[in-house]
Amino acid sequence: MGHLEKLLNKNPKALKQFLLPKTANLFDIVPKSLAKEDVQDEIVCFQNSKNAKHEITYSEMNTKYGVALAASTSDGLCFLGLDTSELKALDDLKSRFPLATFQRVDDNDDHRLSFNRLEGVDNASPISLALYGTDFQCAVWQRLSTIPKGTIVAYSTLATEMGDGKLSRAIGTAVGANPLAFIIPCHRVIQNTGGLGGYMWGLDMKKALLSEELNFENY
Repeated sequence: MGHLEKLLNKNPKALKQFLLPKTANLFDIVPKSLAKEDVQDEIVCFQNSKNAKHEITYSEMNTKYGVALAASTSDGLCFLGLDTSELKALDDLKSRFPLATFQRVDDNDDHRLSFNRLEGVDNASPISLALYGTDFQCAVWQRLSTIPKGTIVAYSTLATEMGDGKLSRAIGTAVGANPLAFIIPCHRVIQNTGGLGGYMWGLDMKKALLSEELNFENY
């Protein structure tokens, strides 16, 4: 049994709810109030990275969710990928920074902080985040960073908040391009119908993250 299956099996009630049809309304399932202890990270946005020759360091860790790969530039943490293997996450990282040079390292403060937060070991230490994307993407990612732990938000709600309810599709694309899994909590965004929607690192991963955060086993 893999990491995800073990985590989901810890929360049988959550697993049952997540296996409802896509039209099942998670807004009716999620508790209305939970403790929110999210830390405020320092976020700096930069123009798209495609033509930038960054020097990127990366490291990986086996976590309760599987393999996590963190990477940073001199500006801060720029990537956190969650996957079943280091190679898949590394391929995604390299596709985002095609002109960069990459060096694997054994220890990095930002990487360690991101792994600790993912494992629930340290939720209090802020991380310097470097977001590389268009102005629109950065605006969406910054908004995602404000979604508290224990809550979920609909794509349409984000579109309305950003000034145009017709932006749901564009916002969904930007959410899907989020480079910092879990740290920028795009997994907390679901469909307006209450269905899970999609997730860059797979729906099993999204189920596991939400199952852990929403803590259904206590309800």
